[in-house]
Order: sequence, then structure tokens, then C-alpha cells
Amino acid sequence: MMAVSEGRRVYIIRARFESTSTPVFKIGVSSGKSSVDRLLQLERSFFMKYRYMFFAAIKRDRPAPNAFAIETELHHRFADKRYYHDKPIDGKDEWFKVEEDELLRAYDDLLPLQDKKKP
Repeated sequence: MMAVSEGRRVYIIRARFESTSTPVFKIGVSSGKSSVDRLLQLERSFFMKYRYMFFAAIKRDRPAPNAFAIETELHHRFADKRYYHDKPIDGKDEWFKVEEDELLRAYDDLLPLQDKKKP
């Protein structure tokens, strides 16, 4: 049975670094109403090590009662596509060099959009 994580969100952030010719994706979990604060933490951590900002966009950001289980499943699916920075930064082992469509399809399969209609 999957553990419930109240108030957690699963996000995917697409980033482009000077050192990569293709985008790299961060798969993670944040708390709160959105993952913007988490993105800002990542950018700060990166800037402190590399002294430049990377371009980033939040591609997916949805609440999930089983957020850590979904994150773990996505990490396992793309384990062979992990991307490691040469300097330690926050979230250092949760970056992946994968095709965007493939990643977003996997995310949407595990965490479909919820119907917002009220009964």
C-alpha cells in the first residue's frame, strides 16, 4: 500500500544549462500550493555553485496523496537516464536527461488530471 503524503505535489521542471545541449528534467516532490518555491531553491543552489542562472520551466505540478510513491516510480522508470552535475547542488540525483514527451506521458499516466466538477 502506498503511503499518503498530505499537501505534497509532484513536479517536473525542465532546465537548460550551459553545459548541456538538450534539456534536463528534475522530478521531485514539494509541499504547499505550487512548486515555484522549490524551483527558486534549485536556482539559488545552482547559482551558488556555478555563478550563473539556468533557464527553467515547470512542466507539471499536481497535488498527489501518494506523491513520494509517484516520484519513486518515475525515478525508477528513468534510472538509466539520470543526469549528474559535476558539482553538488540541491536535488543532485533527481535530474534526468530524457525525452520530454516520454517523461510527461509517464507522469500523466501515474497522475492524471483530476476532474474539477463538484458533485
